[in-house]
Amino acid sequence: MGWTIVDQKAVKTLPDGVRIPEIAAQTLLFHNMKEFANLASFLPEIFAEEKNNW
Repeated sequence: MGWTIVDQKAVKTLPDGVRIPEIAAQTLLFHNMKEFANLASFLPEIFAEEKNNW
């Protein structure tokens, strides 16, 4: 959070002195854990079906 990639290099996008609240990072972490668990329930099957169709 607060960084991006430009020309394969990390670039800070957050202005100096500005902070992202800790709760924002925690909320994103919990969301990602739930989302990855959800994706894990069906992506392996889709990959097995579609792996030769790229």
